[in-house]
Amino acid sequence: MFKAILSKNVINQTRFMATRGFAARGPGGVASQPGANLDHSDRTLIDQRDPVQMRNFLEDLKEDYPNLLRHAAWRGDAKANFKFAMRDVNSYLRDNYKQLMHDVGVNIFPLLYLNDADPGEIGTGTTLTLYTEDGVVHRYVPTDKTYETLKDLSHQVFGLFTYVGPYFQAPNSIGWVGPLKGFQEKVQAALFSAGSSGLSPDLQERALRMLNQVNDYINLVVNKQRAELGDYQDFCKKITPDVEYNMKLATKYQAEAIVPLLEEIRAKLGKEWEQTYFLLPTVWPVAGINIRIQLLETVTTERHIRTHLITAENAFTADEARKTLGRVVGDRALAQVVFGTEDPELAKHVYALSSPEDLMSGFADESIKQFLATRY
Repeated sequence: MFKAILSKNVINQTRFMATRGFAARGPGGVASQPGANLDHSDRTLIDQRDPVQMRNFLEDLKEDYPNLLRHAAWRGDAKANFKFAMRDVNSYLRDNYKQLMHDVGVNIFPLLYLNDADPGEIGTGTTLTLYTEDGVVHRYVPTDKTYETLKDLSHQVFGLFTYVGPYFQAPNSIGWVGPLKGFQEKVQAALFSAGSSGLSPDLQERALRMLNQVNDYINLVVNKQRAELGDYQDFCKKITPDVEYNMKLATKYQAEAIVPLLEEIRAKLGKEWEQTYFLLPTVWPVAGINIRIQLLETVTTERHIRTHLITAENAFTADEARKTLGRVVGDRALAQVVFGTEDPELAKHVYALSSPEDLMSGFADESIKQFLATRY
């Protein structure tokens, strides 16, 4: 009878271990083939009161002990551990470096922050924020509000492309129709309210004309149920003269408002103006020449622009932009302390750390040339 009970327990254990992914053990504790005697009817956990189940489970753990220990001792042997030790050193330094550069950035004064995408003021012709050492923050939004309307009207020609452009090679597709009709509702709402816009008669007439051209184009392509490149290009030819006019007038409003303000700030700061940093958050498509830089060039020297104008790409807040500023200024100080400028070869590293050039790029040129030379 005892043998019968034990035999039944072993069978049950075999079923359980197979369903749990353990190697079922045959006579003598030898693991049998995976999946042997699978019986999915038994899904219970290990019964800790069952000595056979517990013994087999502990034997499995003992067998797997070398792997368990290898995973737990993840730093590996002495050679691997050195790699991780150096990684720890670098990680510790990088964390401190980031904190230092943040602290540098928020302690640079005077600082003039010129933003074209300030929350609540996007597309209004540049918001200027002046940070001074006394902790006072001066914020200016000087450009005439008409500037925003002129840009909004002009953006329509580009905006329409985002709806129909993806379908120019598949004009019979109609995936664009619903979204474009949604945009048309916004256009028609603007048309309805344009008569009370408060714009000058000339600008109001221009706004009505542009909105009607956009509305007519949408009606055309929706009725045809085809998004064709030719129709869009015909529309562009009609509307671009007004787009050109709007851009010219918008920059006129901006120049008339911001140049006098910059002159006022320069006078207010006096001698400190020469040490004022100009910080411009931006994105790659407009990171080169843009109106904010052009406006600054009218009120300061070429040297001042060259050394104190910093662009921060993809910085969406003032704090993010100031971190970039901190890194630029901090790296410039660090580079001169470490390398100096007396030795021409070492001075190249100062230039690299003080500009958008990667410090490694100077070494990379020679390494790439040497590698390529081995292939020919």
